[in-house]
Amino acid sequence: MLGGRYIPIDVYPYDFKEFLTANNISITANSLLSTEGKAEIQRKFNDYFYFGGFPEGAELSSKRDYLTNVYQKIYLGDIAARHAVENTFALRILFKKLAESVKQP
Repeated sequence: MLGGRYIPIDVYPYDFKEFLTANNISITANSLLSTEGKAEIQRKFNDYFYFGGFPEGAELSSKRDYLTNVYQKIYLGDIAARHAVENTFALRILFKKLAESVKQP
């Protein structure tokens, strides 16, 4: 449970189809056949791939700021508080290294 919340609510990220729907893009035969439609779907896929499918962040233009706030709250706030981590600087470094190692062997 996240800090400051008293009723647990499960929130799951959108799958790609839901992400497109949230961004007012429908997949039709015409959109898949046109170059413009394919390009728009590819752009949205890149957004989905790099920034994730968080429902609140799907429609925001500043996705990086939203993800930074989620990171600050969940990883640094809740985890540090729950486990009484005193050295939050070391925790930040650890999370940064973990994030950098994604897709690495």
